[in-house]
Amino acid sequence: MKGKGEVVLYSDRQGRPLCSYEHAERILTGIRYETDQKVFDPTKYVKSDVERFRFGSLIEAWYQDKKNEQDKGNRAKGYVRVLRTYIDNYYLGFFKGHDVREIRTHHVKDFY
Repeated sequence: MKGKGEVVLYSDRQGRPLCSYEHAERILTGIRYETDQKVFDPTKYVKSDVERFRFGSLIEAWYQDKKNEQDKGNRAKGYVRVLRTYIDNYYLGFFKGHDVREIRTHHVKDFY
């Protein structure tokens, strides 16, 4: 039975289900470390939250916002076309699998 404030985890930080005792032990070790460092965030282990914060998902939503602005006449077609090119050729190739909550300055510098 799940108590108040208790979180039940079924997956690791990449959204993969816990498939063995050894896998679960490794995840538990990481969670204990994060708890000791006071940086544990259970949403990083909940599959729906993991997918929601993936760079690929968020950049597509951002692009759709820009496309919608174009459809309303608030963005130039050329601008939106260039955004798509940058997303496909640069941003996704480097950041696609990243959790945006984990992207740090050094990641951006490496990308640059």
